[in-house]
Amino acid sequence: MVCVPARLRAEPKRPRPTAQSAEGIPDKTEGAEILRQMRRTFLAEDAYLEFELKVMPRRGDETRSEGRLWSSRNGEGPMMRLHLDDATFLVQSGPRPMAWRWSDRERSGATTLDISRWFAPLAESDLSVFDVQMPFLFWDDCVYEGPSRVSGRMVETFLAKPPPEFAAQHPELTAIRFRIDRTYHALLLAEHLGKGSVVTKTFRLIGLKRAGDRYTMKAVEIRDEATRRKTRLTVGEAQIGVPWPVTMFSPDQLATKPGKP
Repeated sequence: MVCVPARLRAEPKRPRPTAQSAEGIPDKTEGAEILRQMRRTFLAEDAYLEFELKVMPRRGDETRSEGRLWSSRNGEGPMMRLHLDDATFLVQSGPRPMAWRWSDRERSGATTLDISRWFAPLAESDLSVFDVQMPFLFWDDCVYEGPSRVSGRMVETFLAKPPPEFAAQHPELTAIRFRIDRTYHALLLAEHLGKGSVVTKTFRLIGLKRAGDRYTMKAVEIRDEATRRKTRLTVGEAQIGVPWPVTMFSPDQLATKPGKP
């Protein structure tokens, strides 16, 4: 997620050589390995986060809300359980993403969220199920564009295009360009591209913090480029490596109230 972008140890590896061929063309083999590593390490360990969402409109008052997130992995890939306001979301990432929602007020059982609802705002913010899920990391049509720099950091850049079933529901999204930090193997920046490759939304990692002998995200900022409104997600308490029971990540268990580790 938005949440724990990768398994990050306290001592990051030294930067690798740039993934370029002798002719300066991006090395596709190297790029494929970078992407495979990112897919393996994205939410590689069970984790628990408490966070604050601060919505910062260009004009008007700021609003704040608090949430909690539990994460793990199953045979399909990363799983996240998100509690925000009076709703609980279960988000499956990986090659076959899915999402469910359960509300304290409705109490009618978990509802499957189809693709058309993945961009709906959560807690009246710029955060969405899609931002938590990050399915673009697993899209088949993903091209390695080579190394570059973002805010002085070396990154590896990829361009991912949505599969047909997703594109049919969201024709406004033509691709996502994302950048992986070379040192920490974490998602640093993701840009939603619309028609004409215009950036419509950005997701940016603001910083990292220690969680025991690991690093996790300190904050991320999500920005609507049309309205210039921003939402900042700031992590408070964070624990990584505490195992969760697999039953926590079942749609029929969303009415239960899991505690802290």
